[in-house]
Parts: sequence; structure tokens; C-alpha cells
Amino acid sequence: MSEKNHKLRNLKNKVCQKCGQIFKPLSSHQIYCGSKTKRMGCSWQNVLENHRKLINTEFWQKYYREYDKKWRKEQRLQNTPYAVRQRELQRAYYIKNCEQLKSNNKE
Repeated sequence: MSEKNHKLRNLKNKVCQKCGQIFKPLSSHQIYCGSKTKRMGCSWQNVLENHRKLINTEFWQKYYREYDKKWRKEQRLQNTPYAVRQRELQRAYYIKNCEQLKSNNKE
């Protein structure tokens, strides 16, 4: 199997739109320094910023709540360690509250 010979791009150095640093772009559309895949530079910081903005939207919160409900139900059906732990905590919480109610009624 022969390897394809790609043309090396001779792109001019650019100035990062975020930090102002001069960098050599790998693509003609690259506007930020660094790399998303290597998780460094302004490109990666931009990805993190966009993610933070996304998770604060109402749509994302509704989607995540629904996903979380389905995931918990699935865990209960499969009787995973997570589900067992949750049931134990729920039982302990219920017993504690029952004792408090009984003590309040006696007084």
C-alpha cells in the first residue's frame, strides 16, 4: 500500500484573535493558536468556553435531566452497585425521618 504524497501548505503566519500571539496555522480557516486535539492554546480554551455556555442553557439542562432519569431507571433495573447504594441511603434517610416523627408525636 503506497502512501499518498500530500502537498505541504505554505500558509503565512497569522495573529491569534484571542491572545494576539503569532502562530503558523495548519488550515487556512484557523483563527486561534494552539490545537483542540492536543488540548492546548486558545483553540482549546475556546472549546471549553463554548461548552460552559452550552451547559448553562435551558435546553441542555432539560435534556440532561431526562437523560439522567433514564440512566437511573436503567441502573435500578440492572441492580447495579449504584442502585444498591442509593436504596441503602434512601432506607437510612426514611428510618431517620420516621424516628424524628415518632419523637415529635410523643412530645
